[in-house]
Formats: sequence, structure tokens, C-alpha cells
Amino acid sequence: MSPLRDEAAQPLMLDATLDAPELVALRELDGGALLELTAALSREERPSGSAAERRAMEFAADRLDAAGLSVRWFEHDAFVSLPGRARLLVRGRREGADMEHEQLQCITHAMGASVRAGCWPLVDGVADADGPPGG
Repeated sequence: MSPLRDEAAQPLMLDATLDAPELVALRELDGGALLELTAALSREERPSGSAAERRAMEFAADRLDAAGLSVRWFEHDAFVSLPGRARLLVRGRREGADMEHEQLQCITHAMGASVRAGCWPLVDGVADADGPPGG
């Protein structure tokens, strides 16, 4: 599916602060196709320098080439930060049930600063997976 909008699609609400070329490009975008592209690129983790990263780059380059854009590859040594092991322990109460802590699945953020062992930063609240409290 092409990320360009079908001519029969509904008109877009346009932001008057965009210039003419941006408005033309915006009118041609298809949100559904862009979501499909995002889903395709999100299927696997892509650590820097991995085969998965190369596959994602090849996928993107193929799409750009198909749209008539030229693609140039540059490879060089670079400083990278890969997410490491982490755990998030939440202490408190949930729906009236006491709990010492609950461990949530997580990864570190690339280039994120480390915290000292035992550091318990304050968190306003943690929502259930179904949505925010009261929502």
C-alpha cells in the first residue's frame, strides 16, 4: 500500500501555518498506509549494528526508492548506547489489596543515566494496562 492518499478520501483539516509545498504533501498522505509502515518497522527490536537494523534500513530504502527518491548509505564507526537490563518495582496498593511490590517489564532508555542501587525515585502513579485510573 502506498502512503499517498486515495483521491476519493475525505479532505484533510489543514493547519494554516503550513507552507504550500507542505500542504501539497499533507494532502497526499494516507494515514492508514503510514500506520502499516510503522507496524512493519516495529516488528522487531533493532539494536545498533544488528541484522534487524539492516533489514529495517533496507525496507525503508526500498520504500523511498519506490517513491522515486534516491537513497545513499553511509556506514561509519559511531558511539552508540544500547538498552540494558532493568527492572521497575512498584510499591503500594491496588484495588484495596496490599502488595509489597509488583515488578513491571521494562528496558532502559538508550543514553539514559544510571541510578545508584536502591534509589527509589518518586512516581505519581502507575495506571493499569486497561487505561488510566477512573478512565
